[in-house]
Amino acid sequence: NFVLNMLSVPWLDSSGLGEVFATFKRARERRGEVKLVLRGKSYSLFTITQLDKVFEIFDNPEDAVKSFSS
Repeated sequence: NFVLNMLSVPWLDSSGLGEVFATFKRARERRGEVKLVLRGKSYSLFTITQLDKVFEIFDNPEDAVKSFSS
């Protein structure tokens, strides 16, 4: 299981988005999960591409980590 804390990432291009999705895919193949922590322009990119429907997105890392135990 992974939490990708992307709060310090100012923006993502298509290759960055592809890497995040590849991580998600590999984790799922191994019965794991990837949860994202992001806001701002990065969050907008995930909503525009509708990847917000694929990933669980959180405002802070603590909530993302806690979500694994529920």
